[in-house]
Amino acid sequence: MLLGGNVQEAIKVAERVREKVEFECLPQEEEASLGGSLTVSVGVATLGEDTATLQRLIRAADEELYRAKAAGKNRVAAVERR
Repeated sequence: MLLGGNVQEAIKVAERVREKVEFECLPQEEEASLGGSLTVSVGVATLGEDTATLQRLIRAADEELYRAKAAGKNRVAAVERR
């Protein structure tokens, strides 16, 4: 997603998405048959000097996504870039 606003607002949106997926995406009977719940990790990056192109911005968000996964999955990770 591309959002306007600051990093704190983007983190709030990412957390709402993460929570909706975790708590509302699978009916309980499907969750039980899959052996668990569906979760997502989200990486948030901001536009800045080092992320001035779309490719760099996506790369920064991807790096944050993998940082979130490495921290334990079902998380949001963000860093404000300069």
